[in-house]
Amino acid sequence: AVHDISPLVWQPAIGNKTLTKAEKVDIDLANPGKSKGTLQAKYREHRKQRTIEWVRKTYGVNAATDNIADAIAISHVGVATYC
Repeated sequence: AVHDISPLVWQPAIGNKTLTKAEKVDIDLANPGKSKGTLQAKYREHRKQRTIEWVRKTYGVNAATDNIADAIAISHVGVATYC
């Protein structure tokens, strides 16, 4: 069977919740004068790094890209949920 697992489901399932206000403030302060769009991209990058780090800690895999890390995390949640 094929199941759709949205980011709103799999990210929190691996402990990668939305950024806290403090995390956003830290990113904002590290990037003074940057546009809202640039800051949003920095927030996304921060979450991607969290997923990469989770994969490294959980499976001992140094994922070459965030897409690989996402695939591993999604697979993990799928197995835990549907198997």
